Amino acid sequence: MYCDNPNVTEEEKEKEIERIKKNASIDEPPSACCRSGCANCVFIVWAEALASKLENSGPEIIDKIMKTVDDPSMRAFLEMELRLRLKK
Repeated sequence: MYCDNPNVTEEEKEKEIERIKKNASIDEPPSACCRSGCANCVFIVWAEALASKLENSGPEIIDKIMKTVDDPSMRAFLEMELRLRLKK
């Protein structure tokens, strides 16, 4: 999944975040990423929702999530953020 929609609106992003919070699925990654590396990135919300859904998961959930993100910059950003957040 490439993060390739820099023109996504804030409204679209908020709808995507709500959808993810209600029903996060590894098979349905976010599609409303703005590529700005924002603090409430839909990919971070998605990954956190998946991690909490699979509460007993460890680092393997991060690896599985990383395999769905093709964009190298987004993958590096997401991996760093997830590792920091899951350590807390």
